[in-house]
Amino acid sequence: MDMTKGVAAGVYEMPYRWRPLVWEHEDEEYFHERPISTPQTAWSFVSQSRSDLPREIGGVLWYGVDDTYFTVYVPMYASITKAPYNFGEGIASLSKFSWDSAFWVFNFVSNFSYPKFSLVIEDVQNVQNELEGKFLSRQDAIENAALALYKDSPGKAIDHLTNYTNEVADLTIKRWKKLGEDLILNYIDGIKKDEYFKPKNVGYPEEFKQKIIAESGERFKMKKLSVEIDEEYRSAKKDADNLLNSKKYAEAKEAFKKLVELKPDDEYALAKLKLIDETLARIEELHNEKFNSKSSELISH
Repeated sequence: MDMTKGVAAGVYEMPYRWRPLVWEHEDEEYFHERPISTPQTAWSFVSQSRSDLPREIGGVLWYGVDDTYFTVYVPMYASITKAPYNFGEGIASLSKFSWDSAFWVFNFVSNFSYPKFSLVIEDVQNVQNELEGKFLSRQDAIENAALALYKDSPGKAIDHLTNYTNEVADLTIKRWKKLGEDLILNYIDGIKKDEYFKPKNVGYPEEFKQKIIAESGERFKMKKLSVEIDEEYRSAKKDADNLLNSKKYAEAKEAFKKLVELKPDDEYALAKLKLIDETLARIEELHNEKFNSKSSELISH
């Protein structure tokens, strides 16, 4: 199931459904599908455990807060003696916001992004890939350095990994704050700024435009001003008259129909259409009289 589709996905294809997942309408019960990645996630981790390394080095939790689709997995080694400040206890709570709290920094980005999902998700994923790619590329060097220290003193290896974990956690929070600042800078008031900060209206996707029209009908359809109609009428009338004078009756008929669309009560166009219909009917009669009767006579002889 593609959860970016359907009215519940909103304007910009959000693959989430707000709770309750089971809901009622007019005494009937319905449900929403639950995405694997859900906003209700407080934290998640991927555990990497390697028996070929000392336990102080071989165990690492790739740890992230908030929605798994909008998090960054930070390497936190099992042996660290000090948790990263922004991930620590007591900094904030569900009733107390703080920019020092990893939970609230990530929630700021995700909740800003949800209603603008298709517009901003590439920006978010670029920073995710930037950070996680950096952590993965450094992992071997960090662990090799820890192994060298471990041979001298396990405590030194632990200090090394503790410092590294706190360093990358701090880097993540600073970069994610910057992402939040960039998002609100570049996606305000229904616009998206380019690399030169030139704004462009984002508008609505074609599928959503169709829903607007289906709901409102002609209500929001742009109406032409009378002066615009008059100008278009004069041009169309000239074309119609030229076609009629050239005896292109079928084409002239369509041209005069266009005049009636512009001005439904226009007596000139209506009269011309009546005369064209009479002329076409007379031509048909003459054709049948001159050719069909002759054909019959030739066949009989």
